[in-house]
Formats: sequence, C-alpha cells, structure tokens
Amino acid sequence: MPSALRGMAGRSGHITRRLFYVTLHLMNPDTIKSLIQQRLPDALVEVLGEDGTHFEALIVSPAFVGLSLIKQHQMVYDALGDRMREEIHALSLRTLTPEQAQQLRHPAAH
Repeated sequence: MPSALRGMAGRSGHITRRLFYVTLHLMNPDTIKSLIQQRLPDALVEVLGEDGTHFEALIVSPAFVGLSLIKQHQMVYDALGDRMREEIHALSLRTLTPEQAQQLRHPAAH
C-alpha cells in the first residue's frame, strides 16, 4: 500500500472513505420577495430569477420617498441581510416611489 494511503487504512487494512456532503440552499424569487416585504410591508415587489443566484427585482414603496437611489437600495440590501453575501450572487435592483411608478405607467398624465 502506498505510504500516502496508510493513514487512511482501517484496522483491516482497507482504505476507509469519508464522504462529505455540502447542502446548497439556493435562493428563489419568492423567498427574496418575502424578505423584502417583511422589511417594507407596503411595497409592491416583483422578483425574477431562474438559476438560484442571479435575480432582478422591482420594488415600489412609499418608504423610498425623499431618499436617494443609494439609500433606497441600501434599504433593500438590509432586508436581505447576510443572504446578499452568502446566497445571492447578483441582484439587479430597480426601486421606485409610487409617484415614479405612476409616471412610468402614464407618462402623458404628468
């Protein structure tokens, strides 16, 4: 038996194998939507993403009124917490106030 394998041999001289299983908890759009709505309960949230790591989200919330785009995105990232570092590889955000969303729906009205 090669010397590199001797340490892995059991009492019978057979090489013992140890298997390690890693469970990946892939994120899904519904979970992301739920997490955002927990932090922003008055928000309208749509999340798309089919591969478990790359997502697009549209969030419309009155909580965004008066905030910079950076602050709006920080609110969403805060809602997702550590999942942004561990489970979500990429998240494309579009945040809007209700007035901004209304203007997009009916541009001639404003």
